[in-house]
Amino acid sequence: MILQKTLLKIADEVRHRIGRDLHDGLGQQMTGASIMIGALKSKLEKNIEPDMSEIQNIASIIEQAIETSRLI
Repeated sequence: MILQKTLLKIADEVRHRIGRDLHDGLGQQMTGASIMIGALKSKLEKNIEPDMSEIQNIASIIEQAIETSRLI
C-alpha cells in the first residue's frame, strides 16, 4: 500500500512537471512565434519587405520549440 501511494505521488509530480514544462516552455515559445508571424503577415499584406533577421528569429524560436518538445 505504501509503495502504491509513493508511485501515485511520483506519477502525479511527473504529470505536473510535464504540464508546467508545456505551459511555461513550449507554450511561451509557440506564442512568441505566433505573434512574430502575425507581425510578418501584416508587413507582407502592406507590401513592406521584412528584414531577414525577422524570419531568422521566427525560425530560431521554432527550432527551440522543437528541442523543448523533444526534452519533454
